Amino acid sequence: MNNKEAFMNKELRLEPAMDGTLSGYTFAVKDVFAIYRQKTSAGHPEWLQSHPENPFTAPAIERLLRNGAALAGTTVSDELMYSLHGDNVHYGMPVNPADPEAIPGGSSSGSASAAAAGSVDFAVGTDTGGSVRVPSSYCGLYGIRPTHGAVSMEGVVPLAPSFDTIGWMSRDADALQQVGNALLPSGDTETPYRTVWWEEEAWAEYADEYKQALGKVFSAVQAQAETLNENKLAEDSLAEWAEVFRLQQAVEVGETHREWIHKHQPAFGPGVRERFAFAAGTRREDYLHIFAKRQELQNEVQQRLGQDTVMVIPTVPGPAPKIQAGEDEIQEVRKRTMQLTCIAGIGRLPQVTIPVERPGKAPISISIVANQHDDRRLLSFVQRVARHLQNIDS
Repeated sequence: MNNKEAFMNKELRLEPAMDGTLSGYTFAVKDVFAIYRQKTSAGHPEWLQSHPENPFTAPAIERLLRNGAALAGTTVSDELMYSLHGDNVHYGMPVNPADPEAIPGGSSSGSASAAAAGSVDFAVGTDTGGSVRVPSSYCGLYGIRPTHGAVSMEGVVPLAPSFDTIGWMSRDADALQQVGNALLPSGDTETPYRTVWWEEEAWAEYADEYKQALGKVFSAVQAQAETLNENKLAEDSLAEWAEVFRLQQAVEVGETHREWIHKHQPAFGPGVRERFAFAAGTRREDYLHIFAKRQELQNEVQQRLGQDTVMVIPTVPGPAPKIQAGEDEIQEVRKRTMQLTCIAGIGRLPQVTIPVERPGKAPISISIVANQHDDRRLLSFVQRVARHLQNIDS
């Protein structure tokens, strides 16, 4: 399908419930959130047809409305959120405003497209394996995947519950933080981090061309801490971490959607179809060792981060692949991307994407990962980085 529209329902409007810190802001929301008396598509027409109107609005959306923001439409999702590509065989591929010849990334593709185009001040999505972080990077946005469980998933279509989070994206760091103030639990925002940890393996295969473009951002990040560490996270490799993520995610996806898929036999596009087929054949009892390994890796990364360290990694391997990229390239990018995004997923950690513009070229980005429940402190750190960059440019 050749549709380039970011929105599922551009006409849907919800006015603010009261004035608040988000007064004057408009936002769009991925069409996986419950909205009172509306149906949810979750990126698939069969889901839309087989589910009734929602009897309530998701608490996360209610919270934004109570803080003064106005809802200005629902946006396209990849099919049942099980993709990082940004294409949907039923509803099309939203345009990437930062590079119209490239994919927008998914599965929060429409939300990223709407925010990057300036149609809204910020957009809300979900992130399980990178579905906010990846499109934020590809579309040149700030984006956050918060600590798992920090924002209630009530009223949101699930994918893999122990990895699912609600995230948001915006063109500027101030808006990202303001939304965080509305959605996140209270927490420390003032204490600086002492150490910046450059994860060696994550940067090892990152092209020198992109590293050079990130020079000013590197300096801005390092200026916010006292010390710099460069070492590896994984004892073996991040490929092992990504495989643990892939398998546990598949088990949870199977548990979540197997019955509905068996009953309705929905048609899926390439890639999504194969992932759901694999997930449907998994059983938790066959993968208990993977669940145990995930817990071990989660404990390890949380211990390494401690209270005073942030990890710095590329968000994705590079700029967004072109729309015409072949299947081999697409799968290679997905594999390398998952080796980066799996860290926060396995660790249940907050991660913020910082965009980097390249004149005449597609944007790239850098990501900052902090320990569990340090979301507000991380957002303040990123805001200081953004202001440092503004001072350099001015």
